[in-house]
Amino acid sequence: MPSGHTSSFVALTIYIGCLQGFGSVIFALSACMTVMVVYDALNVRRSVGEIGQEMKRAGKIKKVAMGHTMSEVAAGAIVGAVVGWVTWIVLGG
Repeated sequence: MPSGHTSSFVALTIYIGCLQGFGSVIFALSACMTVMVVYDALNVRRSVGEIGQEMKRAGKIKKVAMGHTMSEVAAGAIVGAVVGWVTWIVLGG
């Protein structure tokens, strides 16, 4: 399953870049937010999931949500880039 958060943020960032220009301040802010979301999906959530797995083995919790793998985040980024670009085209780019 591709990362939905990554997909959404990449789509928004690409759309803003097409609409406002890839050198605009709003594009830079959007790109920074996208990098933070990707970092969170790859690192923070994965680490929390690994800790959760240990707690599950110890019987302290029943269900664990793992973070995304690199391929899931990459797939989300590809889907998001296509969606952002197509949205810009459809809305009159």
